[in-house]
Amino acid sequence: MFGQIFRIYQEREMMENNTGIVEIAKNIATRAHEGQYRRPNRFGVKEPYIKHPERVVNLVSQFTQDTDAIAAAWLHDVLEDTKCTEMSLKDSGIPDTVLYFVRHLTKNKEIKYDNYIEELKKCDIMVRMIKTADILDNLTDSPSNSQIEKYKKALMLLAI
Repeated sequence: MFGQIFRIYQEREMMENNTGIVEIAKNIATRAHEGQYRRPNRFGVKEPYIKHPERVVNLVSQFTQDTDAIAAAWLHDVLEDTKCTEMSLKDSGIPDTVLYFVRHLTKNKEIKYDNYIEELKKCDIMVRMIKTADILDNLTDSPSNSQIEKYKKALMLLAI
């Protein structure tokens, strides 16, 4: 009985503090990326893809406790790399502020990367921070020389 009361209290507190959205986003990202793996890291190890958004969340969390930004960090690749849609995120309870971040973090395949980064420069600082954390983590898993150059240029353009 006390466990049930404590769980109800925790859920109410999470919703009041809006931390519930972070858990929802984490669960969506975990399910969406299930069965996906990152390219091998510098040690030749392929890890579950969900480790990438987790590291992005950890980086973002060092600079902000904004729950919308942290939720978006969990979801930053789901529209681009999974079958999730913006509508499915909305139907799952993801608020418009988080959808705004995720929408801008999702690269349209028809746009060149440089143009995409130029557009991100005009976005909210939280979007730029999440993208910066994403790029920094992408640099940890054995990128090619051309990827290193691409990320270097992007980081310089996104400098906050």
